[in-house]
Amino acid sequence: MSLKQQIISGFFWTYLQQFSSQIINFSISLVLARLLLPEDFGTMGLIYIFITIGHVLIDGGLSLSLIRNLDTDDEDFSTVFYANIGVSVLVYSLVFIAAPFIADFYKLEILTNIIRVFAVTFIISAFSSVQSAFLSKNMQFKTQMMIAIPSIIASGIVGITLAFFNFGVWSLVWASITQNGIGTLQLWFYNNWRPKRVFNKIKFLKHLHFGYKLIITGIFDAVFVNIYPIFIGKTFSIKQVGFYTQAEGLKQLPVSNVGGALSKVTLPLFSKIQNDSQKLKEAYDRITQLVLFVITPILIFMSVLANPLLLFLYSAKWVAAAPYLKILCFAGILPTINGYNINILNAKGKSNYILKIEILNKIFLVLMILFFYRYGIYALVWTKLLSSIFSYLLNSYYCGKELNYSLFDQIMNITPVLLLSFLSGFVVQTIYVTLNSSQIPLLLKLLIPCFIGIIFYCSLIFIFKRKLIEELKWILNTKFQHGK
Repeated sequence: MSLKQQIISGFFWTYLQQFSSQIINFSISLVLARLLLPEDFGTMGLIYIFITIGHVLIDGGLSLSLIRNLDTDDEDFSTVFYANIGVSVLVYSLVFIAAPFIADFYKLEILTNIIRVFAVTFIISAFSSVQSAFLSKNMQFKTQMMIAIPSIIASGIVGITLAFFNFGVWSLVWASITQNGIGTLQLWFYNNWRPKRVFNKIKFLKHLHFGYKLIITGIFDAVFVNIYPIFIGKTFSIKQVGFYTQAEGLKQLPVSNVGGALSKVTLPLFSKIQNDSQKLKEAYDRITQLVLFVITPILIFMSVLANPLLLFLYSAKWVAAAPYLKILCFAGILPTINGYNINILNAKGKSNYILKIEILNKIFLVLMILFFYRYGIYALVWTKLLSSIFSYLLNSYYCGKELNYSLFDQIMNITPVLLLSFLSGFVVQTIYVTLNSSQIPLLLKLLIPCFIGIIFYCSLIFIFKRKLIEELKWILNTKFQHGK
């Protein structure tokens, strides 16, 4: 199979996994949102930072090092595997001890037991990270899809059953543990790789040399991705955390389906052509434009239709999340590109750039939060948009240095798609306002503006950016002709 066919095949299976996973997760979340309270989701939102940091410390960027290095062997994989197991036990012990102090910080006693139970996923994930890296390195994304779907379905059954019997927030805890556990078991069943009884200190230090910067980067990212739930929970209320996390999850649905799938494929892809800057530039340019072509209008349409969308999907008790969703959708557009910038730098081995980018991004975000939070919770959330713009400019600048692709040229290449999407969003908003006073069902008030908006957007793209449609058709044709 040629490299192009590998790319398309990898994207197809990864996208199918992402799409199927998100649809199933989304369906599960619809049921759980009606069975549980915003406070239940808010409670889980408070602990995600500690769980995420734990997973970062366990993996330590070592799996990424395995994927990007061209000369890895069984000794490399075994060494990283045993390192992950050892660190997972240590991290779990530390979190177990820290749990009461975290609960005291939020004045929420139940957090102690929730954190101690949920943190079991550290040890479970330590058994799966190298297996997953092995599949990703060999671009076996079809196998990963076959593993992901049953895990999500099983976790959904557990979560919904427990929620139905009034287990509250524990429904979400045990659902996550179930997904991790079943996913790990399947990885060992489908993948033939097994660790050897060897730990090579030199190889460990080699991967750690690349990975330690990613550990620091990952911790920074974990803290600041979750800084809003932490700040909202401490300064405002747990209920507001629930509204925020639910809006964030809904916004992530299209972002994960398209941007997340491609991001997973692009690291091994970029690594294969890491020594050819021209090919890297062409691949990066194609991918970013295609992703924005698909994601931007979806996010803008979701933003302008936030109120009726939440009312239709989650019921009236979640409509208060609409202001968050409006802001987060706009803030979610540019970060879809940042993942590809980081993958370019990872493929080039520029983890020092990644660390520098993360530090500068987080300094900017902290300054924005400290300045704006005094003006209320919505002003606080608007800082996410400001930081996403700053982050895009910074990421694109450093990525452009490696590709000889100026920041100005990158901005000019994505501007037409952004403008056409915003214009289409204005049309959707106008139609919805017109229909809102009528007596037609709520579903039609959503579908009619979206349908007209899609027709309008596709017409503009066909007139001004026809190459994007041709590119998308080429990808689909290539997949169905050669990629299966």
